[in-house]
Amino acid sequence: MRLLARIRSAADSVTAALVVSAVWIVPMAILKLRLLNHFILTSDIATYETILHNTGFDFSDRSLLFLNSYNSDTFLTEHFAPTFALVAPLQWLIPHPIFLVILQPLLIALAGVGIWKVSWLVIERYGAPQSARWLPLLFQVVYLFNYSTISATADTIYGFHHDSLIPPLMVWALVCALQSRWRLSAVLLVLLLGVKENIPIILVAFFAACLPFQWLMPRRAALTGIVACVIFFGGCYFFEFNSNNVHVNLVF
Repeated sequence: MRLLARIRSAADSVTAALVVSAVWIVPMAILKLRLLNHFILTSDIATYETILHNTGFDFSDRSLLFLNSYNSDTFLTEHFAPTFALVAPLQWLIPHPIFLVILQPLLIALAGVGIWKVSWLVIERYGAPQSARWLPLLFQVVYLFNYSTISATADTIYGFHHDSLIPPLMVWALVCALQSRWRLSAVLLVLLLGVKENIPIILVAFFAACLPFQWLMPRRAALTGIVACVIFFGGCYFFEFNSNNVHVNLVF
């Protein structure tokens, strides 16, 4: 009984969640490095590498290079992805394609820890029985080790895609909401809205579902989220339509 209690206690700890993510990320990182070494990773990874490479400070005229990129691909034209610009300082430290190759599984592993945390908070909130204490770890394992996640992370078509920013931002925004840390949740929400042009459409439906039931957040917070999505949607698409972005036409 004591051994079972210790195992159950370990399953509740964040250490177990970190170990699961580490066990997943090591082979994924090795796989992606081998794919890169054999020139199998192509397409978008070159575009994103170029965008990041051309972002920085031009000391010749003391200007910030944010929109300058090869073939007009920037954070605001390839996709409407201003949040991705926050990755640029990290790329300055590791100016090599290996950076994006490793970044993608790192982001998904971070989302896996978030899945564990969300599940643990829900179980704690609703006073689930002791037997349910295993579920957060199991949810994390299912999320990380299912075929869809592994295939999308290996990503032999694109090599890297900034969509990988979506899972950690979304999951950790939910974590902060469940902990009533609304300011931090709002910051993560804004960053999430800046990942891709169709995110506001998806999140409007989510916040609308929260309005009548209040199952995750107060109505005021849900309404604030809807307003933020509408504002972001309007500004984003006004810019995108005026820049003839092909991805806008795909959404509509």
